[in-house]
Amino acid sequence: TEIMPAFDNTSEARCIFDLFRNGKHLDGREVVMSFSSFVDSRNEERCRLAFDMYDEDRSGYLSMDEVEALMMSTHLTTRDIIKKKAQVFMRCADEDGSKNITIDELIVASERLPNLIFPKQ
Repeated sequence: TEIMPAFDNTSEARCIFDLFRNGKHLDGREVVMSFSSFVDSRNEERCRLAFDMYDEDRSGYLSMDEVEALMMSTHLTTRDIIKKKAQVFMRCADEDGSKNITIDELIVASERLPNLIFPKQ
């Protein structure tokens, strides 16, 4: 708490640290995205960070699976709920109907639906 006073007494911080303590596998990207929610940054910066980390195949697009993985790192909820949220987000973001989203589509959609991709902490 002395090192990171902003994390004092927040349920989100406790959940993150509980994941470490319980010995569960935790993807490094999830840690970065979890902690990024506590940093004051512009939407575009957060989108670029997320896109760079979750475009696993470096295709220049995020697939539904990659969007779900991203949302798992920013929401403290179940996979079933994330699947539904990801479908809603993709319907809004995928403007050209390609079933993938570009960085520009991610930025625009996250501005339209800010709490869906990066919920307020």
